[in-house]
Amino acid sequence: MTYQQALQYIHSKDRFGMHPGLERITALLHRLGDPQERIPVLHIAGTNGKGSTCVMLASGLSASGYKTGLYTSPFVQDFRERMQIDGEWIPEAELAALADEIAPLDRALADEGLVLTEFELVTAMAFVWFARREVDFLVCEVGLGGRFDATNVIQKPMVSVITTIDFDHTAVLGGTIAEIAREKCGIIKEGCPVISTDAQPIEALDVIAHTCEIKHAPFSIPDTDKAHVLHADLTGTTVEFFGRQVDIPFCGERQISNGMTALAVAFTMRNRYGVGFRNEDFLEGMKRARLPARQELLRAEPPVLLDGAHNPGGVEALAGTVERFLPRENCLLVIGMMADKDTEACLRRLVPLFSRVVTVPVANPRAASPEALRAQAAPWCADVTAAASLDEGLAVLGRHVAAGGAAVVAGSLYLAGEARGKLLALLGSPA
Repeated sequence: MTYQQALQYIHSKDRFGMHPGLERITALLHRLGDPQERIPVLHIAGTNGKGSTCVMLASGLSASGYKTGLYTSPFVQDFRERMQIDGEWIPEAELAALADEIAPLDRALADEGLVLTEFELVTAMAFVWFARREVDFLVCEVGLGGRFDATNVIQKPMVSVITTIDFDHTAVLGGTIAEIAREKCGIIKEGCPVISTDAQPIEALDVIAHTCEIKHAPFSIPDTDKAHVLHADLTGTTVEFFGRQVDIPFCGERQISNGMTALAVAFTMRNRYGVGFRNEDFLEGMKRARLPARQELLRAEPPVLLDGAHNPGGVEALAGTVERFLPRENCLLVIGMMADKDTEACLRRLVPLFSRVVTVPVANPRAASPEALRAQAAPWCADVTAAASLDEGLAVLGRHVAAGGAAVVAGSLYLAGEARGKLLALLGSPA
């Protein structure tokens, strides 16, 4: 296969379906020699914050001299973002070769009634690639939930991490925080240490602590109160933590908890497994971490933010940043969302913070229409319009920014993926 043919093959699989059970990916990986068993894994679940926690941890380990794999989802602009080693994406030729190798096994399993989803297929490809590249560690982000997620074929992670839990994918994971937490806790394994965050809802902490007790898994939570803020702006936050300066390269107060969680994982690796690193190296790596579309500052003056937040918790974090750093009197929101998200709650929180709002379509079958979003947003802002296309909405943004106004593009990672390249062309290189 060529690279493009490999992508077509991958995307031909069931992309959005949820099929509980690990028997399909387990069968495929067994035929591939169970590569996941040869990789030291740091397994990270959660509703919000797991992406930034993953990249800070991976970047810190890479800077400490370890060959570090990173598996994340979804991608924003390029599919290869999902599989990285020391910040380098998987080469197109290697992805194509993996697809060539796995396709016959995929067909054979389908003949046996085991039809793989896209995420299962990609996860298997990732484990094969990381194992063959002999990474020292793999920072592995859960796709959805935990218990039945394809990444949960990992039987003995070095550390399991559960970042902040909130309402998302409730039709699959449950309608209460406790129910969602039980699904996330599926990644907790017998005797393996677990780290969470002090930003966690108490209902979730109760479930995590109880699961750890049953699994005899040591459980710890970093104390974010010990991180004293020295400086904060749209580029990130600098804190003092036990006498050391820690630069967190992502904007927003909640990123402090994510940074402390990444540090706690590193210290657990050192204290429990003897993994050696200099604090200075790890902290410098954390400082260099990058993650597109998570309150990403694309232009400093006037400021333009791109954010993929799509659930109440993520939107709350974005709203806090807007309230703190952006001027309401001349600030534009361009927003598009999936119809199966809590659009009303998200709009109710965000829209009053802006002087003008433009709703846009997203190229996804699950997307809400711009008109439906406009109607929901109208009570909260006097100037709300619906754009017929994303390009139309971004043209409004371009004129607004040229006149000196601040802007935010938000509502969905699918929207962020569509918009990011267009925004960079419109605005110039990132801030």
